[in-house]
Amino acid sequence: EGRDLLLAVFFCGMHQRLRDPHELMRALMQTLAEAFDIRLVDEDMLNEHVLAAAAAKVEAAGKKASLLIVIDGIDFYEDAVAVDWLPLTSQKGVHWLLSTSDEKQIRHLIQTKGFQRIDVDELVEEQREGLVQSMIKRHKPEIYREHIEMIKEAAMGARPDFLIAAMDLMRMSK
Repeated sequence: EGRDLLLAVFFCGMHQRLRDPHELMRALMQTLAEAFDIRLVDEDMLNEHVLAAAAAKVEAAGKKASLLIVIDGIDFYEDAVAVDWLPLTSQKGVHWLLSTSDEKQIRHLIQTKGFQRIDVDELVEEQREGLVQSMIKRHKPEIYREHIEMIKEAAMGARPDFLIAAMDLMRMSK
């Protein structure tokens, strides 16, 4: 298509800023505003306006470039089973990749939003270890071994996105 591509990735619940859907939409709008010089006004950030404002910003950004918006763990939000808060658009060049382990949410996304299901298996122990080792090689051994073991053994450690995000956060906090 010859257009620029913006990849925006958000991990629900992994960062203090993304503790509810409104905060996620604020982060999305800020990302789009910075990338495409889209103007934000204070009113855009109010809870009662943030969802409509996010939809408008996604539409405006989609006219300037192709977008791939990845939102991992939308099942983190208790009140988001219906995910009607997402500013989904059928606009050409705007693509959404959502992850959830909630079967009710999956059915809703397929039936009402037209999403396709892609199943990804959890990582087995050897895969977890391999991912951890590749992160260490890529980013130098700046992470303490006991922290690596703690992350690898965590309940969410079977999810590759969790492992990568947790290790990146630890590396950045050093």
